[in-house]
Amino acid sequence: MVLLSEIQKKITEIRNVFSKTAISSVEIFFQKESKLHKEFEIVEQLSCEFDYLLIVSSVNSDYQSILVVGINNKDLSNLLNREEKIDLEEASDIIGEFGNNYCGLLADDPDFTKHFGILTQGMPIVCTNGKTLLNFIWGVEGKIYFNNNWMYFGYAINKRNTYE
Repeated sequence: MVLLSEIQKKITEIRNVFSKTAISSVEIFFQKESKLHKEFEIVEQLSCEFDYLLIVSSVNSDYQSILVVGINNKDLSNLLNREEKIDLEEASDIIGEFGNNYCGLLADDPDFTKHFGILTQGMPIVCTNGKTLLNFIWGVEGKIYFNNNWMYFGYAINKRNTYE
């Protein structure tokens, strides 16, 4: 069994990879300049509440992870240059594809793969008007700002349980 301190150490060593990938994802996918106002933090649990939540799990033989992206209605509308609220089906498609983009960019980062290898993505799950609290999984979280709006990113990873 891997001690949490090993995961904490690995995440801390490459913390900037997660924020750099988040910025690149927003800029590539949405064609919006984005930036950090504060470094992503190392946290014991991801906790967030937004109008839309995306959760994407990934796994390999050693690790299992989740990506969480949260955004509010007005920020999503602004991101898409729209005044009206985005309907649930379209929002789900857009946010899901965005999450796939983030995971793909992360998988291309040599610092990430050196520590965690290549993880195979699960299906993106988008929740609306929900609250999530993901306990006892070490991760990193922070916010990316664009045009006076912002988006939350959280990424948690743990050693994979095997039952052999």
